[in-house]
Amino acid sequence: PGPPSAVGVAAVGAAAVVPPLSWYVGRSALRAGRRPVAAFRGVMLIALIDVVLLVASGRVV
Repeated sequence: PGPPSAVGVAAVGAAAVVPPLSWYVGRSALRAGRRPVAAFRGVMLIALIDVVLLVASGRVV
């Protein structure tokens, strides 16, 4: 309960920026002839942010 913390707001901002950025990087890699793994790495980064927020909150569900 209560308003979100500054860390939570920053995590939401990062989670909003990562998907479009990873899409752009993946398209650039595809044009350059490399494997487009940026989207997968972006999803893993968002999952890591979620885990860090869960651990930092200290609450057990």
